[in-house]
Amino acid sequence: MSKINEIPDVAADATTFKITLNRAVKLIEGYINEFELNGTHPKVPDFLGGTIKPDGLDLNKFLLDEKTRQERFKGLVAWFCWEQTSLPQFANFFLAFDVHDYITIKDPYEVPDKPILARPYEIFRYDRTRDQDIMDVLKNHGSRSSGGYHETIKKGFDSSEKGTALYFIQNFRQNGPRDRDGKAYNGIPFGLFENKYSKEIEQFLEQPKLANVRYYLGYDPIKKGNNIRVILVGVDKEGRNLVPSDENILMENGNFIIQKSWPPGN
Repeated sequence: MSKINEIPDVAADATTFKITLNRAVKLIEGYINEFELNGTHPKVPDFLGGTIKPDGLDLNKFLLDEKTRQERFKGLVAWFCWEQTSLPQFANFFLAFDVHDYITIKDPYEVPDKPILARPYEIFRYDRTRDQDIMDVLKNHGSRSSGGYHETIKKGFDSSEKGTALYFIQNFRQNGPRDRDGKAYNGIPFGLFENKYSKEIEQFLEQPKLANVRYYLGYDPIKKGNNIRVILVGVDKEGRNLVPSDENILMENGNFIIQKSWPPGN
């Protein structure tokens, strides 16, 4: 498995969301290595990613600055969620994606009051015996579900319902992974694939044979303050990943991987 310092500073092409298969592998390996070496949250690398249904994902929403009434961002938003349990080693770490709703906030660093979030129907763990070759995992994902969620976190109109929607995001901020100095790996609890200036998100969802979307968690040591990254891969109806067969190209046969989410970190 690669060492963290072998991960290149930038993606193959800094002007695109697209990354190569090799780049995706190095980010995922960096994520696993970081938490194995850290040891403060040994449960974290167990959660390698999840699978969501693309129905309802809204790419045209915007975050609105209430003071200036100006459009701030467009794109696909993935929130970092932490489901705390009575036994910390069994806590769940997953991503939830926005579904058809406006998000109105005063500051992009704040959690919105009333998100509608689609939780993954499958979450899967890292198996240290079976999954040592991450390249093989991405090429031949196979069946590996470790549970999941079959309902959407609903939009809330009172304090109790709103609390249901925000519970997992707030738990990530309070109880999620921290580095050796006690600083959160991601100070901002979401990743945004902004599509204001690019149509690559729409192109990603229009890939031939795409039936679902799979996310993997990566780690980039260069992105200080937002080290945990979101990697998206298309999935066909048989549950197989739609990735380029050439490990060093950005796109092949209409299939590609995307990662360059906002906020990028320093």
